[in-house]
Amino acid sequence: MASTHKWTDTDTAPDVLKEGQLVNGTDQLIRSKIAEGAIRAGLLVSRGTSDNQVIPLAAIPAADDNAIATLLASAASAVVYSDTDLDGATGTGPIFPARGVTLKLNSHADWDATVAYVRGLDADGNRVTEEFTVPDAGNTTVDGNFGIAFSRVLSVHLPAQTGTNGTCDVGLVSDQSMELSAHDCGVSVYDRVREPSATATVTFDDEETLSVLYAGEIAVITETAVVPGDAVGIRMVESGSDVRGQFAKFPAEDPASLVFAPLLGATFESTTAIDGVAIVRLRG
Repeated sequence: MASTHKWTDTDTAPDVLKEGQLVNGTDQLIRSKIAEGAIRAGLLVSRGTSDNQVIPLAAIPAADDNAIATLLASAASAVVYSDTDLDGATGTGPIFPARGVTLKLNSHADWDATVAYVRGLDADGNRVTEEFTVPDAGNTTVDGNFGIAFSRVLSVHLPAQTGTNGTCDVGLVSDQSMELSAHDCGVSVYDRVREPSATATVTFDDEETLSVLYAGEIAVITETAVVPGDAVGIRMVESGSDVRGQFAKFPAEDPASLVFAPLLGATFESTTAIDGVAIVRLRG
């Protein structure tokens, strides 16, 4: 969708805009949801227990070295594991936020120096394939490449090996290469006609109805200075008064710190300084 914002590349968003306020009435996708827990306007929220609920972004799940599959066996011929072969707690199910994959190889001479492949979907639902270098004799954990994240793992391809005694667990790292998507995350919308919450940091209380923007333009507070066209990052790690779901330019800092995850399909549309109000456009 083409942007319809009214500011030039050097303009700032009007001072009267509030965090979570809708901007422009065109090309919007807004859904009515029920708050599952307390939610503040202007933050990124994700799906709750059901499709009609949303929750604040949760803490990053812990690393799990066999979340996708346990003890996949090597073989004299190439083998593809999929569906019920991926028997970990996550298996072929959704991974949120999308995260990097890891292969844990046992120590055995049946592992040859070859390349394994993991195939699945990224945070936007696009197909992605990642290569993993298998060292001779195994005995290592191989992390995926920085910048590749899976929202689902569909199959694991192990190339031909010397024999059947090599085993491989497939898991998820804690925070490497996280990705979020405007397809399944939205921004809680400020409602100027509702009665304010008694708590300053809460706009919508548990089980209240709220509107969530999945496509269109909305005002947010950004932790960093931004200009039109900057990629959008979302805070994933709380720090003091900074909460998960806040906005910043991506990358906002050394990517190795992994405090922010990119929000795919989103860009800043106005200029502002640190802690200023900026326009974000979601292309959900």
